[in-house]
Amino acid sequence: MVVDIAKTDVYGHACEVETSLAMHLAPDLVVADQLGGPAPLVPAGDPALRGYVIPERSGGAFMPRSLAELSANGALGDPALHDAAMGKRLADVVRDRTVKFIEFLATAPLAGEVGAAHAAQITEDWTY
Repeated sequence: MVVDIAKTDVYGHACEVETSLAMHLAPDLVVADQLGGPAPLVPAGDPALRGYVIPERSGGAFMPRSLAELSANGALGDPALHDAAMGKRLADVVRDRTVKFIEFLATAPLAGEVGAAHAAQITEDWTY
């Protein structure tokens, strides 16, 4: 998972995680001398949120704004911490989880096979 591979808890758009993936998958797209440092993020103030967020989101809500207003380099996190080896590990995790999901879908019973009673129970369990 990303949280186990990232170097810091501060990541978001165009951060160390996404830049590392790009360095692994398409290194010619990364202009390393223009990466700059991290955008100003704050610890999430709501337990439902994890990690770090833009200041407006610290309470769990925000008003949409241009990314240019939040970050001079377009990053939320620190793209300068990129690492192609981390990008490979991340790509491997994404690949493996995608394969598991496809295998799950391929073996999941079809709605008709589940049966009306079971489907009704699932519906009842998820009704608030």
